[in-house]
Amino acid sequence: MTTVSIDTGAATRLDAKHTLEVMKLRVRQQLAAPAVWQTARNLVARVTPRDEVAQARAIRAWALSKWRFINDPLWHQLLETPLSILEQIRTKGFAQGNCADAAMLTAALCEAIHLPCRFVAVAFNEKTAPYSHVFTIAYPRQPTGGRMPVEMDITRPATATHVVFSRRLLLEV
Repeated sequence: MTTVSIDTGAATRLDAKHTLEVMKLRVRQQLAAPAVWQTARNLVARVTPRDEVAQARAIRAWALSKWRFINDPLWHQLLETPLSILEQIRTKGFAQGNCADAAMLTAALCEAIHLPCRFVAVAFNEKTAPYSHVFTIAYPRQPTGGRMPVEMDITRPATATHVVFSRRLLLEV
């Protein structure tokens, strides 16, 4: 089975945390799959060796070029596995999915080459608004030391500016 469906009728903090935990599990289960780590390695093959920031940006650029956003059914959070998404890209040249699918894909590719990541679920407008979006932030090592956050949100339209989130929920991948 490649898709998990989670009922999101209540959209509470506990529902969001559960969804993030399921996403984390799905990513970790597939890190050693050859299609995942080989894709990640191929994507960074032309990047300067050990330039982790450039590696993260190369993964983001590739994923952005292959992604077509589509909403899930009302009241359900469908979660496609990174392997399933890579298979779609291999056969069709692109993949369709929502923000959770995109977050899992980018996290799997980054984590497969040892770039630590965090899922970020966010709410907009009001402090009590439900979490309605999720993306990955990669934390590659900078050449000068320390880690630099690289946002991997490939679902935000290019014309959209950064918005202020009313709240965030973070989970290390």
